[in-house]
Amino acid sequence: RQYIGDANDHPPGLGLNAFAQLSSRDALIHHAAESDRRREAGLALGPLDGIPVSVKANIAAEGWVLSAASRIMNGWEVDNGVCDNNESAVPECAFDSDVVHRLLRGGAVIVGTTNLDEFGMG
Repeated sequence: RQYIGDANDHPPGLGLNAFAQLSSRDALIHHAAESDRRREAGLALGPLDGIPVSVKANIAAEGWVLSAASRIMNGWEVDNGVCDNNESAVPECAFDSDVVHRLLRGGAVIVGTTNLDEFGMG
């Protein structure tokens, strides 16, 4: 709950600008409660189960905007590994990168995506 509060104290566009997007508070609490239940039952998914993590905005995560901090990515959609320029659509990923898949399989909780230099080139 402390981590959620800290992240929400600095929403995207205000303050530190560390996060490009944030998960909803309800979703984060739900995932944390699920992790607590697994741990109490001795069924933790791994050492990262319930640990809050963030993912850079240039790493594909299903349902998150893959912006790479670049205006050039506006309107681009990633769908099954293929990029299409669809200017009417919100550019959300339709798949998870390998690193995100492994984090989620291990029970990590994605708090949000974090900003970076354009395409991580800085």
